[in-house]
Amino acid sequence: KAADAFGRAAALMPDDAGLQVDYVAALLNASGSGQPPPEAVDRLEKIVARDPANTNALYYLGEVRRRQGDTAEAARLWQRLLAQLPAESEDHAWLKTQLEALQVKD
Repeated sequence: KAADAFGRAAALMPDDAGLQVDYVAALLNASGSGQPPPEAVDRLEKIVARDPANTNALYYLGEVRRRQGDTAEAARLWQRLLAQLPAESEDHAWLKTQLEALQVKD
């Protein structure tokens, strides 16, 4: 239901990157740990193309690539995100552990 609600809102405001990312997050949550819906991938790619520094879109597109098995691209996206996060933040530490886990799988 959340994905449907965000989808309707996203359709009404296609230029609102925050809303588009919220919709993608709802789509990914609805898909569980499985393959991401193509619509989610397409929306994220468009957001990152328009705003390469969008931290939420970088995170989710990295997650999408990880789920698709493209750990090199996931790592590249997450490295870009990591560079934007304060080094002392919990988000930085958490993302660094996610990147280390990707390296182990390569």
